[in-house]
Amino acid sequence: MRAPMFEVLVVVSACTPATHEENAATETPLADTDVEGLDGDGDGYVADADCDDADANLHVWGPQGGDVDLDFQAEIDSFCDSFVGVSCSTHVDSVLLDSTDATNLDGLGCIFAVEGTLEIGGNEHLTDVQGLSALTFVGWGLVITSNNTLTNIDGLTSLRTVDGYVAVTYNPALTNIDGLAPVTDIGGALLANIDPEVVDVVAVDVSHNPALTNIDGLAGIHTLPADLDIYSNAALTNVDGLAGLTHLGGELYLGYNHKLAEVDGLASLTQIDGPLNLRYNGQLANVEGLHGVTSVGGGVNVSNNPMLPSAAAQALIDAIDTIFGTVTVENNGP
Repeated sequence: MRAPMFEVLVVVSACTPATHEENAATETPLADTDVEGLDGDGDGYVADADCDDADANLHVWGPQGGDVDLDFQAEIDSFCDSFVGVSCSTHVDSVLLDSTDATNLDGLGCIFAVEGTLEIGGNEHLTDVQGLSALTFVGWGLVITSNNTLTNIDGLTSLRTVDGYVAVTYNPALTNIDGLAPVTDIGGALLANIDPEVVDVVAVDVSHNPALTNIDGLAGIHTLPADLDIYSNAALTNVDGLAGLTHLGGELYLGYNHKLAEVDGLASLTQIDGPLNLRYNGQLANVEGLHGVTSVGGGVNVSNNPMLPSAAAQALIDAIDTIFGTVTVENNGP
């Protein structure tokens, strides 16, 4: 598991009306004819230049603020109050949500974009993230870790893009990640800033969530530029949430998922640019879902899966046309 970077730049929307006269001093409107059909509120500002294309009174982005570390419920509750009076949004440099007493994030409804890493970690009493329902974009990374009572992340219903990595780890009560279902783009900027020859780059890490039964929240993802690690999720029974994945730019690691019986959800995957590792999955009995993979850019290790017949493990190796690395098949079933 890789240690995430916890530097965050957050964009906050306070959505206080501003007049056309006020905006004229700071922004030049684009006529409707510049980009036909993209001026949703008819104010003369096309969508790309309009911070709120659903409200004709809101146009201009706000100023930038400083760092924020939210340790207590009271700080969360009053967070957006600081930004009343700006026309559409305010930028702050960093936000860390690690409260010992917070039970909700309702006070964060003004956050709509995070340019760095958004970390929700070490919250002892938080059960959901409904307060982040306005969030649409995360830049460097989304980290949800070590939240003892968090049962779901459904509050992320507006999130569409995570330009960096996603890590959902060590959340003992989390049963699903359905809140990520609207996300269609993960890792678009990862390799622009990291050399994969020097640093092992993870695009998605879902691990150590003992109550997690499925990963259906990843259904919108078709390609990933780096590693996909799904491991140590004791209750995970399937990977059907990966049914749309066709190309993986790094390693595929499925390990220590003791109730995972098959990998049919990976039937659309044809290319893995890194290694393929299937290890220590106690109930894994069928790997035909990976028979569509034609190329693996590293080694293949299928080992210590006691319910997987040795013939089935070898059949997977035979089904892959090209393997650029060492093949290890051992300690599987008879």
